[in-house]
Amino acid sequence: MKDENEAIRNQIEQKLMHYKTYIPSFTLKELYTVIPASETVLNEEIYWYLVENEYFSIGKLRGDSLKERLLSVDWRRNPTTLFQSIPPAPAPSESSKTMAKLTQRERRLLNVLGAIWAFILIFFLYWLWKHVPFTLFKP
Repeated sequence: MKDENEAIRNQIEQKLMHYKTYIPSFTLKELYTVIPASETVLNEEIYWYLVENEYFSIGKLRGDSLKERLLSVDWRRNPTTLFQSIPPAPAPSESSKTMAKLTQRERRLLNVLGAIWAFILIFFLYWLWKHVPFTLFKP
């Protein structure tokens, strides 16, 4: 019996694992046609899957049996539990702050060196234009 329930639970998880935040009721209805099991066992396994993964009904449950109640509404996951699974980013340490300052200083140094090289190149071209005779187009 446990192996049968475990197999049913695995089939339910395989079918519903793609639905991260929202499970429409027609998807649950498909489970009853796809999974060959008794209705009571399937009802319980689907119910416990929804409870364990913290799904809540959207709207009021309607119906007399558990199957009717499960299929009467869509199911949504609690939004606060979605973000609890993501670990917070670690606070920056002193060494990373120092590295950020060093890279900023290095960028500033590269900008200054680039400006100096550009000034030297412009000055050199100006000197060539004024002091070196240019005879390429002269007859």
